[in-house]
Formats: sequence, C-alpha cells, structure tokens
Amino acid sequence: MLASVLLLAAAARAGEVIEIAEPRAARIVDGDSLQIDGRVIALFGIDAPEIGQRCRYDDIAWTCGLAAAHDLRKHVVLGRGPLRCEVQRIRPDGVREAICALGDLDLAVVQLESGMAVADPDAPPGYRRSEARARQARLGIWHSRFVPPGIWREDDRRAVGKAAGCMLRARRDAAGGAFYYTLFDPEFDRVAADPRSIVYCSDDNARLDGYRRPGEILSE
Repeated sequence: MLASVLLLAAAARAGEVIEIAEPRAARIVDGDSLQIDGRVIALFGIDAPEIGQRCRYDDIAWTCGLAAAHDLRKHVVLGRGPLRCEVQRIRPDGVREAICALGDLDLAVVQLESGMAVADPDAPPGYRRSEARARQARLGIWHSRFVPPGIWREDDRRAVGKAAGCMLRARRDAAGGAFYYTLFDPEFDRVAADPRSIVYCSDDNARLDGYRRPGEILSE
C-alpha cells in the first residue's frame, strides 16, 4: 500500500516546473545534472561521463567527465534565461529527471550535439539523432574510446575512495548532515582539505551511500 502511495505521489510531481530567470544561479553538479533552488535535476534522456571518468584517445587518457561538466557549466553561465525544467519523473533518491531549456536551447540536445553525452535507450528520437550527428562527426567522447557511463559507474562502485584525482568529495558535518561537493562548489577546496572527507568519482555513487547535495530539498 505504501509503495502505491509513493508511486502516485511521484507521478503527481512529474508535471512540476522549476524555473529561474538567472541561469547563473544554478549549480552544476556534473555533465548531465544541476541544482536549482535546492532541487537536484538530471537532464532527462541522456547520460554524460561521470565527473571522474576518463576516456582514451590513442594512448592518451583525458578527463572526459570533467570536460562534460565544464561544457554544461559554460552553456548555463553564458546562456540567456530563463532556465526552465519540466520534470518527467522522480528517482527513488529524489533526483528529478527533467527536460531543461535555456531560452530556446534544450540542454540535453546541447550536450548530445557537443559529443558530451550519450542518449538513453528510451530517449526521444530527436535525442538519438543528435547523438548520431555528434558520433558521425567524432565530436567529444566520440573521438575516443570510452566505457558507457552506466557500466563505468558500476566499476567505480568497487573503487570508491581510491581515486584521489576525482573532483568530488563527501563528508558528514558536525550536525550529522551528509553532503557531497564538486569543484564547482565554493566549499570544495575546504572540504577536500578535510582528512575526513571521502573521494568519489560519481555523484550517483555518493548518493547511493546516503550523501546529498548541500541545501538539497528532498522530495516529499
């Protein structure tokens, strides 16, 4: 009975619209997620390399996950608002999957056509066409060898805390709150310098361990 009530509540919130006039007020989490007014939003229909993920071009490894995050941040910071996100569904951990438009630009399409994300299997046909164009042009991750982000997350799950170069840190504060930070957060350097902080390469894996974003408003 409780599960049915929760499913109905999630469905009721699926039509939620989150909008801000000034895109710079959004915080970027990684290449396919951001935080607006305390709500963590994943771009619906795409999957970008995780912030600690590397891709390979010949024998050279490059930080494709970090590049994807920087690309999304560039478009949001330099874009003209409003930034409008229409929630499609809510994940069990409270993350809202949403179609986000910056003015007339669909941010998921922007990431796909930059070669900084792959389309999900159930993504709209237009998203798959955008991915195909980037793949044919060998843009972004498509000029490299890379592990699909979903598989990479599973592999990284077995190595949490071991990759010091990953730009994501998590810790518990004095009040018992458990939060994770990326290099785009003003608190990142301070948290990273704390010997009690834990290194993560994926925000999804940090969330699996119970960490949340600072200021996050959990779904009711």
